[in-house]
Amino acid sequence: MTTMMAVRTRQQWYENMKNQVNPISPFDSDTKLEDLLKTFFELSSIGILPHAKTKDLFESRKFIDTFCKQIMYDDKNLEYVVPIPWREPRLKVQSMLRPAIAQLISHGKLLKELNLLKAYDDCIQLYLQKGFIKPIEEMLQEANEIDTTYLCHFGVISESKSTPLRIVFQCNKQGKNNISINNAAYTGVNLLPSVMDMQLKSRCGRILICSDLEKAFHSLRLRDEDHNRFRFLWFENGNLQGRIKIYAFQYLLFGFISSPFILYCCLQMHLQRFQEVDKDLNALFPKGNIQKMVKIVAQVLADSLYSDNSIVTFENTDDAIAFCKLSPKLMELGNFKLSKFTSNDKNVLQHVDISKQQT
Repeated sequence: MTTMMAVRTRQQWYENMKNQVNPISPFDSDTKLEDLLKTFFELSSIGILPHAKTKDLFESRKFIDTFCKQIMYDDKNLEYVVPIPWREPRLKVQSMLRPAIAQLISHGKLLKELNLLKAYDDCIQLYLQKGFIKPIEEMLQEANEIDTTYLCHFGVISESKSTPLRIVFQCNKQGKNNISINNAAYTGVNLLPSVMDMQLKSRCGRILICSDLEKAFHSLRLRDEDHNRFRFLWFENGNLQGRIKIYAFQYLLFGFISSPFILYCCLQMHLQRFQEVDKDLNALFPKGNIQKMVKIVAQVLADSLYSDNSIVTFENTDDAIAFCKLSPKLMELGNFKLSKFTSNDKNVLQHVDISKQQT
């Protein structure tokens, strides 16, 4: 005979079907099912986290404030120059020159076999053209290894139309002392809003607008003294028989452990500079209603960011259009390129330049 019973747990009532005369609750057993159910019902599993301890919040705020004070703004090039939050005392990171040479030769042969050597070289040349990297005028035999690190790298084939081949730089590769560039720097504070917050925001208004910061990490320039910590090697003109040249990153790169924290700090700091009407970056716009609108758009944009993406909703079409027109201009003043605009309202998208629309 089948019996039905309700089992009381810490979370809620469960109905349990058993084919026994004296059914035994599975939660009374020594299994991990109860722990799994507890995890399922914890608020953190749906993005609602318990309040952080006051001490943790204070330390995080202190760390952020200290870091932001070191960020410099280049008025001439309209870009931010960022420091690296190295651990103190400094960890000794080995140069990794020999492993970098060995991997380059091995990976170069593989790229040739896959007929991807030219595509890989094109990526390197694009980095050079855009100024993300710079050539180092040193011969490989005399390459500097003092306070210098050479990153190994490899290619990843992507289905993305804009970036079919992506180069990954191994900032997590450790030397013989088990220390990598990523080990030597702080991760930073997680400043991203919860996924649940972003999901709720995307359903608040009638008009949804999504956009993306193009190559966001490469928008932030590194201090000159940090360039040597992000060197790498590549064949001259993509020729495996040619000489091996040395390059160094001048801008922040994907794969470095501190990059997300540095980016989000700079984005929030940049948008904060539009909050006072007729002051700082806000003063660059015509006085009157435009400056007031710039302040509102900057606040909306700051609240809508998740990593290098923006998700925002509006009820009013005019407000949505104003956002699409002003937000790219605000971001350009920090060397950020807001693009790939998409919306559920075609009328709004008509006011976005075609080059900035999602294709």
